[in-house]
Amino acid sequence: ERTWSDLLRFFEYPFSILWVGAALAFGLAVWRGGLRFGPLPAVPTGPGSGGQLAIAAQARLLRLTGQDGAILSDYAAARLAAVANARFGPAAARAGGGAETAIVRHLRRKDPPTGAALEDALERIRALPPAIPATEAIAHVDAFEKILEKIDHDT
Repeated sequence: ERTWSDLLRFFEYPFSILWVGAALAFGLAVWRGGLRFGPLPAVPTGPGSGGQLAIAAQARLLRLTGQDGAILSDYAAARLAAVANARFGPAAARAGGGAETAIVRHLRRKDPPTGAALEDALERIRALPPAIPATEAIAHVDAFEKILEKIDHDT
């Protein structure tokens, strides 16, 4: 007949070292996993992210009304914010005038011709009338994206 003393012998000297080692390994794995993956991200409420839904709805309305020129300035601002966030981090991109200022200031120091080309592309996009043909809008987007690709690849 088995008693509790039979079970407790698995926690005595030779096995106690194994149990301590297993507990230490488990604790180390949990600790490193917490450092590696960090806290759980916040889950957005509602059907989607409010900002992304608003931007998508605005873009759809502008496309339906043929306001391609108006979309381009918003697109340029969003792309510059994404590039600044990736290159400088969210805090640096927001500080001192926003993403555009951070990127232009960086390019003036590092690559003045690319900085001038970026400023020129932004000026042309902002000067566009709200209603332009889609082909002209695509040409402006291509020129702008080539400059951003040059910034990303540092070529």
